Amino acid sequence: MSKEKTDKVQLGSRIKVHLDGQEEEFLIVSSDEADLSAGKISKDSPLGKALFGRAVGSKVEVEAPIGKVEYTILEVD
Repeated sequence: MSKEKTDKVQLGSRIKVHLDGQEEEFLIVSSDEADLSAGKISKDSPLGKALFGRAVGSKVEVEAPIGKVEYTILEVD
């Protein structure tokens, strides 16, 4: 069974985002699989919730200890 192709962030999506002049890649996973050091973020985390259901080109703001951080979605696979 193959994963349905979509341009929106969903569970299992590998995404590339732009943040402060750098690109970062994450895999959206369940809470049980989350491991930030491995690039796996929970769909239930603040960043996961902000990204979930969004499409390429979307900008999201996440409240972080350093203040609001803005991410731009570059790719969804």
